[in-house]
Amino acid sequence: MALAGNRLWVNSRSRLCRQYLAAEFDSVGDTNADCGGRSPAYDAVDVFRSLLAHGETHGLPDGVDADDAAVSDEFPFLAPPQ
Repeated sequence: MALAGNRLWVNSRSRLCRQYLAAEFDSVGDTNADCGGRSPAYDAVDVFRSLLAHGETHGLPDGVDADDAAVSDEFPFLAPPQ
């Protein structure tokens, strides 16, 4: 199983990072060149719920489409104080 071990794998050789869990997908035959990490802008909960429920990366949204404040694209990904 791609999600065994409770880890998020990252392909540090890749500079392309657009798909959450891409390194795990690569390990089960969905070949890609994505880094596999995730930024705060990714809707990781939707991806994870959909994957667990029916094996796809979409289709089971949680109803939350965005954070209540914009976050930075650079580490440490903090939103401005309110």
